[in-house]
Amino acid sequence: MFDKFINREWKIHLILFILTGLFICSYFQNVVLNLNGVLASIDGDSLKNYFTLVAHVKNDSELLNFSGFNYPFGEHVVYTDGQPILGIFLKLLPFINDYIIGLFHFLFFFSFVISSNIIYEILKINSVTKLTSFCVAFGLSVIAPQIRRVDGGHYALACALVIPLLYYFLLMYFKTQKSKYLFFLLVFNFLFFLIHPYIGLGNCLVCLFSLALHHLFNYKSFRFRTGLLSLGVSILPIVFFKMFLGLTDTHLDRPKQPQGLVSNVASVKTVFCSHIKPIQAILEKLYTSDNIPQWEGFCSLGVFAILVFIATIFLLVFQFKKIDFKNPFMYLFLTSVLLLLFSFGVHNTLLKRFGIELELFNQFRSLGRYAWYFYYAMPIFCFTVMSNYIFSRKIVHLIGVLFLGFNLVEGNFYLGALGKVLFKNKNIFNEKYLSTNEKSLLEAMKKQNFQAILPIPFFHVGSELFEFDRDGFKTSYISFLASYHLNLPIISVHSSRTSRTETQYLFDLLNVYKVKDLSMFNNKKIAGIVMGEINKVDEARVIRNSKQIYGDSIYKVVSFDKKDFMLAKEEFYKSNKIILNGNSCFDTINKIIYKHQDTVAPFVFSKIANYKSIIEIPKNALPPGKYVACFWYHYPVETEENTVTNIFINDQIGEKIDWLFFNGVRRSNQYKDFYIWEQNFTIEKDHEYKVLTYGETNGNFKVSNALLRPETLNVAVKNSTLSLINNYPFNY
Repeated sequence: MFDKFINREWKIHLILFILTGLFICSYFQNVVLNLNGVLASIDGDSLKNYFTLVAHVKNDSELLNFSGFNYPFGEHVVYTDGQPILGIFLKLLPFINDYIIGLFHFLFFFSFVISSNIIYEILKINSVTKLTSFCVAFGLSVIAPQIRRVDGGHYALACALVIPLLYYFLLMYFKTQKSKYLFFLLVFNFLFFLIHPYIGLGNCLVCLFSLALHHLFNYKSFRFRTGLLSLGVSILPIVFFKMFLGLTDTHLDRPKQPQGLVSNVASVKTVFCSHIKPIQAILEKLYTSDNIPQWEGFCSLGVFAILVFIATIFLLVFQFKKIDFKNPFMYLFLTSVLLLLFSFGVHNTLLKRFGIELELFNQFRSLGRYAWYFYYAMPIFCFTVMSNYIFSRKIVHLIGVLFLGFNLVEGNFYLGALGKVLFKNKNIFNEKYLSTNEKSLLEAMKKQNFQAILPIPFFHVGSELFEFDRDGFKTSYISFLASYHLNLPIISVHSSRTSRTETQYLFDLLNVYKVKDLSMFNNKKIAGIVMGEINKVDEARVIRNSKQIYGDSIYKVVSFDKKDFMLAKEEFYKSNKIILNGNSCFDTINKIIYKHQDTVAPFVFSKIANYKSIIEIPKNALPPGKYVACFWYHYPVETEENTVTNIFINDQIGEKIDWLFFNGVRRSNQYKDFYIWEQNFTIEKDHEYKVLTYGETNGNFKVSNALLRPETLNVAVKNSTLSLINNYPFNY
């Protein structure tokens, strides 16, 4: 009946296009009706990934260098999630600068709508009926895992048509053996390396395995030329991309061992357990809340798809002799299973067992994303098998309709939950949407002719081994806003794989006790954008001589010089000071606690796991006031496991305990083989305080030179082996 009603393919495509679009877009009316007026989110990666694209297109003169942050170095656009291909294209259209956000949102929604039409064509190639193809294509699009990437701001990964289009090109090659499809795949894979390297690598792996299986099952017709072309489609994009980065990336010393190789993977729970209401509530009873799969590994297949898969595998046992293993989609399904195992991190486990380490694979840490290839391949495989080998046409139609029905129900909860939290923020990259205070701040900064922006609290994310993300990127919003509209670079980073040398340089700027080369800065003033109270001592030291030029109830802008990144020795000796002889002491007169070293943990090398006390302040042992706690954190070898310790200050009155501050030791000033952790806080009457370490790994560490001093008192420690000012080696 459906086939008779829709007698032309274009009508089916039009209906599928309209229904998919209406269903998905109905949950995001706020953005659909105002594409250019809102942002999906302003948290975490979300605002940064908007910023890196629009600021690069509008403000940068170079195609591949992003100058918006990591001043004075800049950054290669590939490492900013800046989508180089899209950025280059948009740079050719300067008249569209004010509408980039709207175009960005249109492309996102369009990718989901058009992907349903591509999936329909794939099913038709596999001899699945029109009705079933329609239902499966519609159902797969409404709970596609890429939709959720918008929630985390990974917009380059949110393109839903990539995998269906890849499968379509491969199937067309398998069917026709025309080399033009291999050429399409070669260009396609390389271009998507320049959208997001994860997509490029995933596509290349799919081509490598599926083309290898195709040639293996058709070995009698194998030709060396086609085998060479197939290998080129899989390998050359990787080679081209590596060469491209080698020739264009001027930022040396990038980390080779990223975080997340173990944690950012998929698992049986993230794939084969539905995490979408209403089924989620039932399945959560099967495992504790602590074991609910994390976000990077999310790839829920949908509850009915899982049932269809189980039934198909079971029935295949009885129809095994009928199966044509030369069916082109069989290669893609088997390849998707390999990619699923890849997403589980199985290869890392095997390589580690044999003592093998491959730098290429180590760079791809969030492996859970590769489960997406299985998400599309598995249902298409199941309905292909059912239609060709197992069930009658009517039964497959019924299963297809049920598949769509279940996915629409899950899609209602899935998209509904996202629609409630996304696209609620104004587009700060369009001046007409700025508040009066934001416009006033920009006007005040325009008059000063600054060279750069220093956000306070300072943030720096992307160096993998050590990072600052103080107070949850509190100043990223206003820093990105000001940088975009004023074309001013930011002296901070929110990126990935940033150069270790450059990262260390920016970290050292906050350490006024270190000698550093400031010749990369010019003589113009630097704008310090301050949000809230300055609760880090090093930040206060940097802007100690600054002049406020703007202030409102939220933000303050100060002007200071590059020389403020260095502390003259005379400054210290002119101020309130005391000199210790280097021995441990508890000086209640000068209100100082100092412990150079000890013979107990954590002053000797200890396991990171569990709580360890560094400084203890009994009730009323020191008078109320503002104090600074500081200590050295030593690690034998600099690895993630040895630098993940968290530090917090425990405030106790009676039985009640609060955490005053909590942050990681990697957010501290770094030296060759130790960090210096420092935090100011207020001691109140009748309260007890402890500075504690806490970690969960087996790494080793120890501390030394634990110092507590009044905030207004400078302390020098001098003996035959030490020469410290406020616990820092001076002119180190």
